[in-house]
Amino acid sequence: MLYVSPYKNDWKAERECLDMKGDGIDGCVSAFVYNSITPETSEKGDVFFKIISNTIIRVA
Repeated sequence: MLYVSPYKNDWKAERECLDMKGDGIDGCVSAFVYNSITPETSEKGDVFFKIISNTIIRVA
């Protein structure tokens, strides 16, 4: 699931690395993983992906 902010002013920052290419990577998106059992272990980071046959594959 990809999240898009309801605020248009945030869109550019959210899409900033979508066009990142190189070394087997077609792009990346920011991600936040919420742990409902232990919320203090929730974390934010980036998910790097490759597109193969119109399918998004996580690579890092």
